[in-house]
Amino acid sequence: MKIRIDKAAKKAGRKSYVLDARSIGLGELYFDTFEQAEHEQQEILKNHNTILAESFSWNFAKLVGKFSKDPNKLLPGSYFKYEYDRMKKGAILPGYFYDQEEIIKVLLECKVDNKLLSKMLVRNLSTGHCQFQILEQLENGGRRGKRSIKTLRNMRTVFNKLMDFAIACGCRSDNPFKAMKLDNIRGDDLESQLKKINPYDINTIGEQIKKTYDRQTYLAFQFSIMTGVRAGELAALTWDKISFDTNEVTINRSYKKEVGVANVKTLTGNRIIPLKVDLVQQLKEFYIKLGRPDLKSLVFGQKCGNPYHNTYYKDRLQRAAKSVGIHAIKWHDLRHYYASVMLDYFGDDIWTVSNLMGHNDISTTTKVYGHWIQDAKKKEKLANDLRNITF
Repeated sequence: MKIRIDKAAKKAGRKSYVLDARSIGLGELYFDTFEQAEHEQQEILKNHNTILAESFSWNFAKLVGKFSKDPNKLLPGSYFKYEYDRMKKGAILPGYFYDQEEIIKVLLECKVDNKLLSKMLVRNLSTGHCQFQILEQLENGGRRGKRSIKTLRNMRTVFNKLMDFAIACGCRSDNPFKAMKLDNIRGDDLESQLKKINPYDINTIGEQIKKTYDRQTYLAFQFSIMTGVRAGELAALTWDKISFDTNEVTINRSYKKEVGVANVKTLTGNRIIPLKVDLVQQLKEFYIKLGRPDLKSLVFGQKCGNPYHNTYYKDRLQRAAKSVGIHAIKWHDLRHYYASVMLDYFGDDIWTVSNLMGHNDISTTTKVYGHWIQDAKKKEKLANDLRNITF
């Protein structure tokens, strides 16, 4: 939610401020002073989850269809209703629910035998439907063309839960989504796409950001490459989580536009990351320059106290990179850069790297970065072999 000056009022010779709350269904709110708009903004954020739940319920019937307790009449959206009720009771985190929401929406918009899946009975779904009709639509339905295998795997995980729910309800005895084969779809999975970022490129981009943007943006960049935190974790970071005495940062909160700042979704997401002394010194100087703000305030947020939009730092990174001739970089690549540095440093100690990254289990680390580990071992073996070869 952003506050801006009302241009129409300005042309008429008077001051007025607009609080844009359309993202949560409240429209545009008008105020005579900036202070009034800011106060309302804070009040809305306090009740953010409640407002989301209320606004969401208006579209809920469209999304899930008529919820029936009769197993023979169970629709795919019924699982979503079940998860929604669990969120309202506090059994699952809102962030986890809204991640599923996006995936379920995509699934329900698929067509099976020229009929919307949202209107098809769960008991009538077959393995052939999933493998040949649904999978093709999911694969080719990304915003920028084809979806990656990683995205499809995440989707399949949610679909499996949907079917497990159907089995528990007595609707069917098998899960057709488990037969959905992804391995041979495409050759551009994350593991094969992921390439180490050149440290020279990182330094070049960093210098450009430092010259072009404010100190906060440069610190956000530095903090990301030196901690590997996710964008949401960076956005939710408050000053009280940084220890200037022990040179550590505690990560236990994350920001998502739909739910605001909330606890991280997994136990392993709660972690303590050591900080380099020079980074701690930069953060301390920045904190003093800001006038020693409240420790609960955001480190990398707006002056009004709200997180920046999730594209704010990403756009600045890409503009800085493009200006020095580096085109293919995303904010999440800074996390991959940190992972590559840690793997080079710790070698075979994957467990430590996994903990620092906040991965749910060590298999995630080996799955995503396994080829880097193997490449490092091959280089080490080659170096040792060359020492013993006589030319």
